[in-house]
Amino acid sequence: MKSFIKYITFALTGAAMVACNDLDTEPLGSTVTSDQKADVVAGNPEMAAAGLEGLPQSLKLYMTNYDVHTDFGVPSMFLVTDSRGMDMYSLNIGYNWYSAAAEMSDFGGSYYDNLLFWNTYYKVIKAANDLLDGTPADDDVVDDIKFYRSQSYAFRAYAYFNLAQMYQFTYAKDPEARTVPLITDENMVEVGMYGCPRATGTEIYGQILSDLDKTITLLEAIPGYQIPSKRFVSLAAAYGLKARAYLFMQNWSEAVAAADKAIALANEMGLSPYTVAEASQPAFVSLDDHNFIWGIQNLSTESFTGGVVNFASMIGSWMTNGYCSTGTYRMINKLLYNEIPTTDVRKGWWLDANATPAAAMPTAYKSYIASCKGKGSEFLPYTQVKFGAASTGPGTPSGATDIPLMRVEELYLIKAEAEGMTAPATGAQTLASFVKAYRDTNYSFSASSAQALQDEVWKQRRLELWGEGFSYFDMMRLQKPLDRRGSGIDAAWVYLVDADDPVLIYEIVQTEVQTNKLLGEYQNFASVPTPVAD
Repeated sequence: MKSFIKYITFALTGAAMVACNDLDTEPLGSTVTSDQKADVVAGNPEMAAAGLEGLPQSLKLYMTNYDVHTDFGVPSMFLVTDSRGMDMYSLNIGYNWYSAAAEMSDFGGSYYDNLLFWNTYYKVIKAANDLLDGTPADDDVVDDIKFYRSQSYAFRAYAYFNLAQMYQFTYAKDPEARTVPLITDENMVEVGMYGCPRATGTEIYGQILSDLDKTITLLEAIPGYQIPSKRFVSLAAAYGLKARAYLFMQNWSEAVAAADKAIALANEMGLSPYTVAEASQPAFVSLDDHNFIWGIQNLSTESFTGGVVNFASMIGSWMTNGYCSTGTYRMINKLLYNEIPTTDVRKGWWLDANATPAAAMPTAYKSYIASCKGKGSEFLPYTQVKFGAASTGPGTPSGATDIPLMRVEELYLIKAEAEGMTAPATGAQTLASFVKAYRDTNYSFSASSAQALQDEVWKQRRLELWGEGFSYFDMMRLQKPLDRRGSGIDAAWVYLVDADDPVLIYEIVQTEVQTNKLLGEYQNFASVPTPVAD
């Protein structure tokens, strides 16, 4: 069947998003069928290679949705969700581009943060669907085509997993609750004709796991194949994504199995957690690091990395021309910081209550902090110094830092939690072994119950994965209330929000509502929380 109908793509007129555009057309405007595209790929495989390259690029699209400085893809989403939570805060000033997320006023169907999630991830899905639709699925295709298809399934699974967390409560709360429209290479023509209802949690997670299984099958069918870059999904990353999904589904045994497999495959790639010494200095900015399994690469040759619309500008503390230099540093929840033992190397990932860096911080970073005193860029108490500067060092105009999408450390924390939900002592041993070896040589923990184990892993995740887009999803997954009391956040944003409050999830975007007649209920009937006493 010809792929000529329209489905969720993304152009903006002012603040409104257009949900439909032409899907597959040749330059002269004639329609391209799936068979024709497969024939083209067979004769010119470079076209499929270009489609492959579009997948990692689609995670970091720059200013493609709207003329607002939060429009730089998945790294910006990390800042949105972390600002919506209770572990990261910044000043309530004009240069804080994530103030609406902190205020929790961004849930409506036409707000920028909402559009960023919807547009970006459905662009990823469209890129994946187009590549699958345009490449043959035969068992005897060349290895490159198998790799291209494996990546399409993996990136699509990643996009749907994240969409599922933002437009509905966690899977374990109600697997049959409606999430988002489920569009694949197999149904996109029909969706364009008739629309698409919101899939249930069961359906969306079923698709996620199916896609990841296909990724794994295709990669395993290419013996000895080396992924060209950590910008792409390796077998270790694919199993890591399965472990994430199973953790959210509370399928503990499968989460353990997937995490174990991912760790073993990562070890085969020479990957391992940062050592205590490595974690004692600002880092987390290079795909070449041995704890990165998968990530987003930002090159110094890309124009946006020299400006202010990038992750390093918004969260980093080292750019002379970044937004943080205006005083919008990202700080950790004070109560959480105070729970970190002095023997834990992660205590040094933030400045202390006097804005003093840890003794182990390299001299160049300390000198830069000192040079900012008495200026508008003076560092504040509890400022994050976890993420390092670009290769040119602190005090740089460069925002060319890579962003982790998956690190080896996460896999150990998944394994510990999933083990501990059925065998608390086993989970506690896994957790203690990890933290003691890589973060705090004095650490010890004994679980009195599965709940105690899960809460301790949650705390370790809040520390270890801070700023990497996990904290909000974990709060939702564990059905914890949002409690910002005592965190240090501005009084106008001190909230205490129940775990089932509809403000915690986003409404379906308005233009999708206008064009998709099968969508069903789309409003959450949420309201901005009322501040409480700190």
